[in-house]
Amino acid sequence: MSSEEQLRTTLRAQAANALDADAVHSNITAALRRRRRQRQVLQTTGAVLVVGGLAVSVPVLATRPGGDPAQSVPVDSSMVSTALPVPTKQKPPAKDSTLPGGGPSQPITTRHSTTLVNLFFARGYTFDEAMALADLWHTEEPYEAKVIAGQLLTDGLRPPVRDGVVTGDGGTSATKARDAFAQHHTAAEAQALATAWGDDAGTVELIVGQSILDGKPITVTS
Repeated sequence: MSSEEQLRTTLRAQAANALDADAVHSNITAALRRRRRQRQVLQTTGAVLVVGGLAVSVPVLATRPGGDPAQSVPVDSSMVSTALPVPTKQKPPAKDSTLPGGGPSQPITTRHSTTLVNLFFARGYTFDEAMALADLWHTEEPYEAKVIAGQLLTDGLRPPVRDGVVTGDGGTSATKARDAFAQHHTAAEAQALATAWGDDAGTVELIVGQSILDGKPITVTS
């Protein structure tokens, strides 16, 4: 076979294996359409995030600086759909309605004995006179003498002192007042009144005992 015939044979073989131009064009066009549809889906499809128990739709719009859609980026669905923990509101601890020992929840700002002491000074009596009454009635401190004198004034009587001079014993003393209380009431009743008045039990015994001596006993309930 001559060289010319060999060349013709080779050209015919290659022509048989050549790609069809129409088919190539069709395949390229289909591929471009598929790519365009994929980009449109990425631009319009959003991811759903669950934040604080609420589903929020977040569109995925990846764009290049020029404004063209960027190539699709795979998203890990496990990261998107995982619900964040919802914090639970803790109830505040219940407030204790009583103080230790069953006392009132609100502190007593003015003791009953303080009211009697204020009355003592409001009627014109002095601290020196309270000291004189404390010596007369054998109280542990002048405060107790002012309490007894205040109860006398409450009951319409006058303490046995004026202008710093003791005028008698007034028919009372710390011992007499406490004895009068013990004859009519119990220690439990003294404690109950102490809680109600904001005083100590010993002061309550003086006040109630003096009211008994004055003939105007205070009603006591335990």
